[in-house]
Amino acid sequence: MGGRSPLLVIVFSLAVLCIELGISNGFSMIRCQETERRALMEFKQRVRDPSHILSSWVGEDCCSWEGIRCSNDTGHVIELHLRNRHRSDVSYMGCSETNFDDDDVGCRWALHGGITPSLLSLQHLNHLDLSGNNFEGNRIPEFLGSFGRLTYLNLSGAGFGGKVPDQLGNLSTLHQLDLSYNFYLDDDLYIENIGWISRLTSLQHLNMNQVRFRNVSNWLQALNALSRIQVVEMASCGLETFPPSLPHVNFTSLTTLNLEGNIINSTVPDWLFNITSLEVLSLGSNHLYGQTLDSIAKLTNLRQLDLSYNMFHDGFKPEPLSNLCKLQILDLDKVPINNVLANLEQVFSGCLMLILEELNLSGTQLRGSIPDWLGNFKNLKFLDLSHNSLYGSVPRSLGNLSSLRSLFLYSNDLNGSIAEGIGGLKGLTYLVLSYNSFRLSELHLVNLSSLKYLDISYNYIDLNKGIIPPSLGNFSSLKRSSSSSDLYFNNHSDEDVMWLFIKGSELEYTTRLLSIDKVIDLSNNGLSGSIPEELGNLHGLRSLNLSRNYLTGKIPNNINGMQRLEILDLSRNNLSGAIPSTLAALNFLNYLNLSYNNLSGRIPTGSQLQTLTDPSFYAGNSDLCGPPLIKNCTDDIPTKEEENENSMDRIESIWLYMCRALGFIVGFWTICGSILLKSRWRIAYFQAIDNMCDRLYVVLVLNVAMFKRKLMVGRQVD
Repeated sequence: MGGRSPLLVIVFSLAVLCIELGISNGFSMIRCQETERRALMEFKQRVRDPSHILSSWVGEDCCSWEGIRCSNDTGHVIELHLRNRHRSDVSYMGCSETNFDDDDVGCRWALHGGITPSLLSLQHLNHLDLSGNNFEGNRIPEFLGSFGRLTYLNLSGAGFGGKVPDQLGNLSTLHQLDLSYNFYLDDDLYIENIGWISRLTSLQHLNMNQVRFRNVSNWLQALNALSRIQVVEMASCGLETFPPSLPHVNFTSLTTLNLEGNIINSTVPDWLFNITSLEVLSLGSNHLYGQTLDSIAKLTNLRQLDLSYNMFHDGFKPEPLSNLCKLQILDLDKVPINNVLANLEQVFSGCLMLILEELNLSGTQLRGSIPDWLGNFKNLKFLDLSHNSLYGSVPRSLGNLSSLRSLFLYSNDLNGSIAEGIGGLKGLTYLVLSYNSFRLSELHLVNLSSLKYLDISYNYIDLNKGIIPPSLGNFSSLKRSSSSSDLYFNNHSDEDVMWLFIKGSELEYTTRLLSIDKVIDLSNNGLSGSIPEELGNLHGLRSLNLSRNYLTGKIPNNINGMQRLEILDLSRNNLSGAIPSTLAALNFLNYLNLSYNNLSGRIPTGSQLQTLTDPSFYAGNSDLCGPPLIKNCTDDIPTKEEENENSMDRIESIWLYMCRALGFIVGFWTICGSILLKSRWRIAYFQAIDNMCDRLYVVLVLNVAMFKRKLMVGRQVD
């Protein structure tokens, strides 16, 4: 027995191994259910897939298809991932008929069509993502409410329209619901009865941004039934009321509440400040009123607060904000504070000065000079003091803001020179100082190598005695094209609006757009001298505006170095000489204004310039000629001598052709007429032709007979 034990151990081990391998192979052999495979194939046939996203949906095992995840135990489909991964992260809008075939790459990758009820066969589904596609205004299917195991449903930006079905309230296991940004032409997604939301008792994340609420006043009561809710996004939903009272706040786990862009016309209710778990509160762009929000000091966990574009009577009192020691983002844009900026030191000193990263006080009716204490925000990345009544110079202390990337001071009464300390802000990306009275030395620009947006238009600027400094061509961030790593403003939902003088008029830009733009605007500053050739090094620059100055000299020949340039405005200067032909090499140029200069010569032509056919782009240059102007160039107008020579050449050509025609006519009728008139000549002519034909026939017959004899002899020899 002792001798057999090793053998038994080996046999037993092999048996166990075989069992394990069998189990493993059994799991690996599990395939999707046939009914579910057919349901998915029917879905594939119903939608249109121009980019072949579903090209892997072939074969018998649907668990191996892209976007499908099955249970390892049963083979049932449990997750369906069909999100359009190519849709832009900057714009969360979906695709519609108007932009499906345009330059939006994301829309060209979208599925579009309708959803077949065959998906009802996927009763084990717990994750469904169809976001970013184009379902062409179809209604959200009511049968989606039958997926009793669904925990995740994302239909955002998918082109759905019409009424949201109440059947979605049956999804009691749902943790996340996203119906945001759905539209198709004029057919928005809307809700008439929000009561069904109160039945989603497991819901933690709700996103209804831009879903229209029609005559819905009980939205707060419905949300209050969701005890587990953590995130509520209901921006631009058309909400009109803020219920003044709530007997009991049930959603005590709420961390994010976004109600911006609605039309709420009321005071901020006290019950809101009892949700002490709030970390993000966005109430911007409503019609809130009142003057004090003392209870906001209770929201000590706030990291982001947006009260922008609201009208608080008698001015907003910011003192309670000093208690918010976790606040990183504060947006009070267009909220009337009506105070001297220096008086706010008590509000922002202490913990806020250590933690705040973004501070927007634009249009808050601030007065006075910029205080030195603003330079103590060690983590500040964004500072906007525009559209106020600030005066004096920018203090040297702002140079201490080593983390600052965006500085907006436009539309104030600031004057004097900018302290040299600002030149130490090497990480500064956006600098907007327009509509002031600054004097700026070249020394203050030379170290700003990260700058990609510079706007100091409508100022009095002393740039190296009134000239454009060549150091502008050294900005390394403008020498390369934009990439996703450049994006900064997309890290939260706020958008800051700026008005910029581009394309001959003021246009509204948002920081989401500015995050991919690279602009230099020095317009209306009384600058003189020539345009430095160093600007040709800015390969990534997209807009250059030097209009309304006193610039002289020629347009640099190396202007084609600005390869990504889309907007070029050099109007209302004293530029002279010819327009360089290299301008035609700017393949992205879609706006050009060279009007009211002293330019001369022919307007160059090129692939991109052919599309800029507005004559006003070249108006006020009396010596310019050629299309699109009606004035012809002098080298296109022949002289009198050239006209005489051309007329003589035309006469000689006419005589030559007349002589040739006359000679042909005489020769033809001399021969043919004689044959027709004299019968002997005619008989002799036709006899000669008959003899020639007979001879050719005899030669052809003899050659054929000779060839046949040679062919027969060759066969006999073989």
